[in-house]
Amino acid sequence: MRLKSLRMLTSIVREPVSGHPGPAPTLVLLHGLGADEHDLMGVAPHLDERLRVVSVRAPLTSPWGGFSWFDIDFNEKGMAIDQDDIRRSFEALVEFLGTQPAPVWLGGFSQGAMMTLGVVLERPDLIKGALALSGALLPIFVPVDGALPPVFVAHGTYDPIVPVAEGRRAAVVLENMKVPTEFHEYPMEHEISVECLDALNVWLAVQMSEFTKNSP
Repeated sequence: MRLKSLRMLTSIVREPVSGHPGPAPTLVLLHGLGADEHDLMGVAPHLDERLRVVSVRAPLTSPWGGFSWFDIDFNEKGMAIDQDDIRRSFEALVEFLGTQPAPVWLGGFSQGAMMTLGVVLERPDLIKGALALSGALLPIFVPVDGALPPVFVAHGTYDPIVPVAEGRRAAVVLENMKVPTEFHEYPMEHEISVECLDALNVWLAVQMSEFTKNSP
């Protein structure tokens, strides 16, 4: 068993490219297993220029290189997830989100999507909406009472890492909880396609428009 050290969350930022009245909307991005904060920042040039994009590094060092939000062990019974890791990382993420200027949208890929959905369920007060790409709902997260923010869910039909069934299940569970949910699946593997980015941008633009319209 390796000794784990929980690091403080660090991040890199792309400031808004175009002018925008009032506070710039912030999109916080969470990478997947074995990546770092530079990974998802690669999609920033394809996102709405009004967004302040913040890409966060997960707090744990992955044994396979890079960083992770929680440990995954493969054994004869299949895949085991370290729930203590999840809780510690979740607390660090909640603290980080609390430092970001509102309004905040949260998005993640793979492990990052799983953490994102955890925030949707347990700390919906921190975000206006969420993007869950190639992820899954983890049973450790329990929804709070009250309204939950809208969610964009996308998955690849040929994903060999996190099966598309997990994305479909997440969308169904969210819809059953009356969460405004938009689900897309694409003929891709464990990745983010151009088509996915296009749909994501359309969804975000609608979300930001609704927020601006309803703001005092």
